[in-house]
Amino acid sequence: YAISTSASGERAFTYWRAQSAARELFQTANGADFSALNGYDALYLSGITLAILPSDIRHELLNFLKTSDALFAFDSNYRPALWSNAQEARKTINSFWEISDLALPSLDDEMELFQENFETVQKRFAAYGSLGALKRGEKGPLSLGEAVSGTRYPASPIVVDTTAAGDSFNGAYLGAKLSGENQERALQKGHACAAQVVQVHGAIIEA
Repeated sequence: YAISTSASGERAFTYWRAQSAARELFQTANGADFSALNGYDALYLSGITLAILPSDIRHELLNFLKTSDALFAFDSNYRPALWSNAQEARKTINSFWEISDLALPSLDDEMELFQENFETVQKRFAAYGSLGALKRGEKGPLSLGEAVSGTRYPASPIVVDTTAAGDSFNGAYLGAKLSGENQERALQKGHACAAQVVQVHGAIIEA
């Protein structure tokens, strides 16, 4: 895929879905094979991966994750251009939200996909019962599944490129949670990492 950014740092994606090698992920001559996912403490999945997988593989992956002992973290990462239609995307993504242990949605994605307002998105994730974070950009994340004190999240002083904001948050948040840190600290680390990444072009910053 290719990414272009506007003057305000917002990104637009162009995909070549049919040519993606990832479409054949987990496929063998005898059907789906998820054995490579066994033995891990945690598994993280993005809706972008779901969008490019054949529907039968998605269904079998869902069943595999339902029985897996690994902690399952999920981010819908809704990209309309990757899905045949919004109805298919809603049905698929909802089924993975329902089994997620750590939910990492972005408010804008959820409002667009499910045609909901902020309050309705909150209620839906409360019903799922997952721990996690509702990402809200510069406003900072909203804790899901666990109350935290009134933490303040400083906004990034400049925004150059938002391409990896969500992924950066997810990586830092998951790293903190899997290292045993509490929810409030994990949220702070996720936001701080994303705030750094959006200040430069591209998805990777200097160490």
